[in-house]
Amino acid sequence: LSQQLLNKALQATGLSYSIKTLPPSPYIELAQPEEEFFAGLDGYFRKKIRQRERKLGESGQVMLTVYEKPDDVLTLVDIIKWIERAYWKEKEGTSITKNQVQEGFYRLLLPEIASQGWLLASVLLVGEKPIAYQLGINFNGVLDSLKTSYVQEYRNCGPGVILKNRFLSYLYKKNICYCDLLGVVDEF
Repeated sequence: LSQQLLNKALQATGLSYSIKTLPPSPYIELAQPEEEFFAGLDGYFRKKIRQRERKLGESGQVMLTVYEKPDDVLTLVDIIKWIERAYWKEKEGTSITKNQVQEGFYRLLLPEIASQGWLLASVLLVGEKPIAYQLGINFNGVLDSLKTSYVQEYRNCGPGVILKNRFLSYLYKKNICYCDLLGVVDEF
């Protein structure tokens, strides 16, 4: 029925459409037990993560902090802005801090999603220093990642991959069923 209605509307307007093949969905299903999920990752990839974590650990203790509550929003916004300014996006003009509309959007969005219990953001710290963040919405057991960045000086340590790896473990504890960590599915 929906196809018929679409065809009728297209004929009436003189418009057309095409169907394109897209890359695989970026959603990760967290159906199997956590241990099985991580054991199922590429062995080389797991080894690389351990190496990068050790390398990053040489600069201080590596920790993941999660932000979910309305009281967390102001701190989270400050961290996001700091990390965005320390990333290549700032120089290219695509960071949140370089776009007033985008910055205003997040400034309004974060308190609202936090008040609804939907905020789920994480920050990777080395010592006391935030070096990467992931900002997401948790709704009905599905996490949609909105934005992620890291501090450029740590790029050789893979802070984004370390953050995602630790954050996936946290998602299991929160009983998240699916997550979209942005972009096309990573080969690993």
